[in-house]
Amino acid sequence: MGLELEEYEIGDFCANCDGNLWPAGLTPKFAFALVTGITACPPVGLAPPNGYWKLTQMPGTPCSWRLTVGNFTFLLSYGVGTSFGIFTPGPPAWFRSNGGACLTSLDNLNNCIDVDTFGTGGSVTWYMGWDPYAVLLAETYNMTPQETILYDKFFTPDFTRVYRFARNIDKTNVKIKFEPP
Repeated sequence: MGLELEEYEIGDFCANCDGNLWPAGLTPKFAFALVTGITACPPVGLAPPNGYWKLTQMPGTPCSWRLTVGNFTFLLSYGVGTSFGIFTPGPPAWFRSNGGACLTSLDNLNNCIDVDTFGTGGSVTWYMGWDPYAVLLAETYNMTPQETILYDKFFTPDFTRVYRFARNIDKTNVKIKFEPP
C-alpha cells in the first residue's frame, strides 16, 4: 500500500539545513519518516506507531513538520539541533530524541521507567522531499526531475524499500525493490 504518487512540492523557506538536506532554496513541504522498533511499555493498550509516515510542514513554522493521525502526533523540527517526537494526548511520549544539526535519523531516548513514557526503543529515519536513493534510481532509469516524475516509497514486511516511479511524458510506471549499500 504506500503513499500516493506525488511531485516534490516546495514549502516555505527554512534556512536551517538549506542546501544540506534539500537543494538550496527548495525547502520540501513534506518529510517522510520510517519509525521502527518501538515497543510498548506495560500496561499501555495501544500498538506502537511503527511504520512509514508523511509529515507536512507547519504553517508559520517552516523548519518543523507535523502529522496527527489517530492518537498520535509526530513532530520533526530543525532548530539549533534536530528533534523528533511521537506523542499522544497528554504528557506521555512514545518517542523522544534530539541531536546535532541537520540529522536524518535518531534513536529513541525513552525508557519504561519514566512515568510519562508509553514506548521504548526503536529509531526513526526520515527523508526531506525526495530521498537520495530515489534520485539515484530515477536517474538510472533516465527519469529526470525536469520530466515531473512522480514517486512513492513503501516497505515490505521485512522493511525492504520498494520505490514506485511514474513518468508523465510516456506514462512509464516501474517498481524497484532496493536496499541501499
